Amino acid sequence: MNVFDISRQAPLSAWDFESLVTHKMWSLNGRLYLFRDIYTVYTLRIGSSSLTSVCNSKSPYCFLLEDEFVCVIEESGALALFDGNSAALVASDHLPCAGYAVRHAVVNEGRNTVEVILKCKTDPDADRLSCLVSIQV
Repeated sequence: MNVFDISRQAPLSAWDFESLVTHKMWSLNGRLYLFRDIYTVYTLRIGSSSLTSVCNSKSPYCFLLEDEFVCVIEESGALALFDGNSAALVASDHLPCAGYAVRHAVVNEGRNTVEVILKCKTDPDADRLSCLVSIQV
């Protein structure tokens, strides 16, 4: 991955990864970028070009909240909130619906929430049974 300063047309930094999976997620203030490879979630601080390994996870449900927090939701419903600068664990919890797995999650930047659709794992008609949980910092 290469980071360029377009205004000066100069490279800032470069790192090697086995496989990048970008979330195309910038903080609202434009100072933090969230992405992951197949094993780890990272933040890149723009300006200092510092790369921080936030946590080990294969989850596709990773989000930036309030310009500085990284929310990672595992398919099992385990939820962790990290400081995007230091990678310190701020809080952890489990989504409150037993017997459900994460089906889809999106960030609502206007409300600064993550809206999670959970799918029932035990019912044969699970495609029709789901619930919505909203997570706010």
